[in-house]
Amino acid sequence: MRLTRGPRIKKFLLGLAGGTLCLFMLQALVFTWLWLSFSSGKVVPPARINDLIVVFPGDKERVREGHALAREGFSHNLLIIGQTRKNYERMLEQWGDLPGVGLIENGKSRSTFEDVYIARKIIEENRFHSVMLVTSGYHMPRVLFLASIYFAGMDAEIDLRYYPVELAERTGEWRNYCNELIKFWGSAVEMLGYMVTDNLLLDLPLFSDVKKFLKQRLYLRGN
Repeated sequence: MRLTRGPRIKKFLLGLAGGTLCLFMLQALVFTWLWLSFSSGKVVPPARINDLIVVFPGDKERVREGHALAREGFSHNLLIIGQTRKNYERMLEQWGDLPGVGLIENGKSRSTFEDVYIARKIIEENRFHSVMLVTSGYHMPRVLFLASIYFAGMDAEIDLRYYPVELAERTGEWRNYCNELIKFWGSAVEMLGYMVTDNLLLDLPLFSDVKKFLKQRLYLRGN
């Protein structure tokens, strides 16, 4: 018995919706497993010196932890994404000098993918081979996803480590985790768009406007 056009379309849409739901559930399970592993206990510092420490912008705890790791000698080079000379000077005034540590200035970033994009450029320019990523625990799964794929296209093999940072202020922390599940897809689209077009999608006004529209309507916010 042949199906009419209407039932076929309905069956296709139901299958598409079911597949999308399963994909979202799988993502939530993987992220939850990673979050639990990051928060299972005190983070163990790296065993040896790295060529570079990369700190992703956002929570102030990330910068403080990156500064502490560099001060303790885990790398002679520190890259805090989006930091100028003046930013680094303020950091040193607040937390102390870092003798023998190179502070790498870089440009402004508008998204987590652009953070990874800037990091890769600096890694390639300086021929670094061992890199430690420092960011908040809730942010780490998205960073690892982007870095593991985007860094894979580099000529040199990169020894990638991670150092998740716990937040001092935990009020409303659940919103960060929920929003990360949404932001993941925007970052994935940005990375795919760049790999296909060789252009940063946020340079396109249409993409930037769509991202802003979705952010206003999908992200969970505090009171």
